[in-house]
Amino acid sequence: MIYDLAREVDAIIRAQGSPLGCVFGPERTDGNAARERVVLEHSPTGGDVFGPATSQHINPKSRFTRSVACQLRIYARSPLSGAAVQDHRRRAETVLDLVLVALDTRLRGTRRNAWTPDRGGFVSTDDLDGSQTWSGAVYELAFTVDRAVLAQTFTAGIAPESTLGEGGVTITSTTSVGLVNGPAGTPPETACGG
Repeated sequence: MIYDLAREVDAIIRAQGSPLGCVFGPERTDGNAARERVVLEHSPTGGDVFGPATSQHINPKSRFTRSVACQLRIYARSPLSGAAVQDHRRRAETVLDLVLVALDTRLRGTRRNAWTPDRGGFVSTDDLDGSQTWSGAVYELAFTVDRAVLAQTFTAGIAPESTLGEGGVTITSTTSVGLVNGPAGTPPETACGG
């Protein structure tokens, strides 16, 4: 799910004019700020949390809710000559706004998943430690995405469904209502639908 989400966020922020694209991690690099990008991955430090089902879907039946721990990193470098730390950070924060809106659009709006931003802030990376000049800024955001754990087969097979109505199943219902003010021993009124 997180891999697909990274691709969807990439399309949304690029359509908004972002010079940074979103990729799925973890990356096989040293995590330096030299190359601008947005990296979305499963959290390397936070584990998933499981709770009771929050939806009433019965086909397939939702058994649990899995809160997937995620991490987002924005590596930003200002194109300004002699850029200072605030220039790099301003660029990262502008992209952060685009990413937050994209995440909310895809998760709550389209996918109907709950998500919770947990904590965020600028972090130091190996290439910035002890450096006399700022080569970029790195913003890190931790968040969780809730998804249902469904009762289904490995190939996402679910229980068969029937079509109701024309050519399908006929449903007949009976409702029994007793008379509130009727004499003792009066049989209840019956209404049938078909």
